[in-house]
Amino acid sequence: MSRMRVGLVLGAALMLLGCSGWPNGGGLSLFDSTPPIPAAAPIELDSEPQGAQAKTSLGPSCQTPCSLQVPTGAPFSVTFSQDGYAPQTVPVQVQPGEDGAVKFTPNPVYAELGPAPGGKKKKKTAAKPPSPTAAAAAPAPSPR
Repeated sequence: MSRMRVGLVLGAALMLLGCSGWPNGGGLSLFDSTPPIPAAAPIELDSEPQGAQAKTSLGPSCQTPCSLQVPTGAPFSVTFSQDGYAPQTVPVQVQPGEDGAVKFTPNPVYAELGPAPGGKKKKKTAAKPPSPTAAAAAPAPSPR
């Protein structure tokens, strides 16, 4: 291979290393010492009552309290749901953190679930006294 061809291949390789799909331009760069943003990061999820299903708009889900690895590319939301309770959705922002890390706001993501609207509550019913006509129609006790 000629020196010119080697130089062209090396130059093209260096250009490709400086370009990547990372949000910060990432990859390897001769002029940028910023570490690349990770593709996924952990987030904590909790609710009251605990045991609710927490589902992110990105797909992953778990039962609270729990932790999930979620993609770091864009804001997302977490919807908490449990039988007998109204679902609640909490938006989550993604911000750059220290040393190339990602910071989710809020973290932990927390939801306090309230009762579902129109939920039927069981009523306690007291025994009804017999109606006067039913008492009159009943046979009299026999004398001994």
